[in-house]
Amino acid sequence: MNSNGNDLKEESLDPAKYLAETFKKEGHLDSLKNEILSQNVEGDISLDEFIKSRVRDLVRDRVNEDESLIFKNRGTTTALLEGQLFKDGFKSLNTSNIDVEKLLSDSLDDATTRQKIRTILEAKTNDS
Repeated sequence: MNSNGNDLKEESLDPAKYLAETFKKEGHLDSLKNEILSQNVEGDISLDEFIKSRVRDLVRDRVNEDESLIFKNRGTTTALLEGQLFKDGFKSLNTSNIDVEKLLSDSLDDATTRQKIRTILEAKTNDS
C-alpha cells in the first residue's frame, strides 16, 4: 500500500469502476475527448470551435430575448442558460448541416476509437 492509502481504495472498487477510474486518471479520457473535439466539422472549423461558437450565439440570443439575465446572479444565470441549451440534449446546438449529437455518437461508435479504448483497458486488466 502506498502512503496515502490509494491501493486500499482501488482494491475495494469493482473491476469496471477501477478500470474507468484508471482510464480517467491516466488522461486517456481527456485525450479521447480532445481527439473527438479537434475533428473538423465544417471546413477548417473543429467541433470544439463549432460548439463554442454555437453556445456563444445561443446565449447572445437568450440575453437579447431576456435582458434581465444580465442582472441576475451569475450562478443562477448560468444554470438557466445551461438548462435551456441542453434540455433536449445537443439539439439546440445543431445547424441545418451539422448534427452535434450524431457527430459525437458516431465518433464514440467508430471502430478505431472503440479498439483504441479496448486496447488500453485490456492492457490495464493485464497489469492488475
